[in-house]
Amino acid sequence: MANKSKKGFNGTPKARDRRSRVVTRLEAQLKSGVRSPLRDEKFEVPLKESDIARIEKELSILKTRI
Repeated sequence: MANKSKKGFNGTPKARDRRSRVVTRLEAQLKSGVRSPLRDEKFEVPLKESDIARIEKELSILKTRI
């Protein structure tokens, strides 16, 4: 346990790049207002209020970790 990161998340350059790509995808999803379809759905579905709140929370967390 002595080698565990004190930040509590992976701070390698590869992980930071991945997070920045996720941020751009989530922001684009919020801007478009639709989410990708699930297995049984054929078309894109509009975002619900709960989806929007979840994405905004994820974005705030990811932006602090970049």
